[in-house]
This record gives sequence, structure tokens and C-alpha cells, in this order.
Amino acid sequence: HVLVDGDEAGKKYAATVRSLLNNDREEEREHLTALPALDMEHFMYRQGFADVFHRVAQLPPNVPMNTRKIITKAIHRSSKPDLAIEVAMEAGRRGIDAVPPLFRKMFSRVVWLARGRAD
Repeated sequence: HVLVDGDEAGKKYAATVRSLLNNDREEEREHLTALPALDMEHFMYRQGFADVFHRVAQLPPNVPMNTRKIITKAIHRSSKPDLAIEVAMEAGRRGIDAVPPLFRKMFSRVVWLARGRAD
């Protein structure tokens, strides 16, 4: 299974996956997930984890700053891997309902494929 960002590079990766799947929509549904955001950070920010980005960036919750700058500041204050860990830890604290539905669906598919559905 392939997870791609919604940016130009992600669209190219998705096109490669589609071509490998002979543009079969059913196979695509089982083997490709595209984020409806530029990247993982923007996706998670919009999925209820903005407070984590603000905390890591050391910014107040209602700061008049665009999302891209907040995310960039958070990455500069830590790193992409550390920021991902912070978001994952917060999701763990909040429980299963904090996991975005897109991810729950993708993980379910991956488990299904791993249990022998995959060719």
C-alpha cells in the first residue's frame, strides 16, 4: 500500500502507482491513499492537532499566522521526525477517535492485505 502527499511529487507517485495497477480503480482503492493536503503536517494540523504544532513552535493558540508558517516554525524548533512523534503521542493520549478516519481506513486495508488478500 502506498500513502502519498497531495503535493506535486505526491501526484507523480500516485500516477506511478496507478500505472502499475493498470488504472484499475478497485486495485487503486486497495493499494493507494492520497492525502487531501499538501503533506502529512498540513493534514494532521487540519485533523485536530493544531495545538501540538503551536506548542512545539512555542506559539499561542490564536496567533495570527498562516498554517504553513506555524508548521515551518514547529519543524525548525524540533524536526520532522520529532514532530511526528509528538503528534503520534498526542493521538495516543486522545485515543482511537483522534486517529483521522482516512488513516483508520488505510490501516484497516493494510491489515486486510497483510492477512493474505495481497497477491
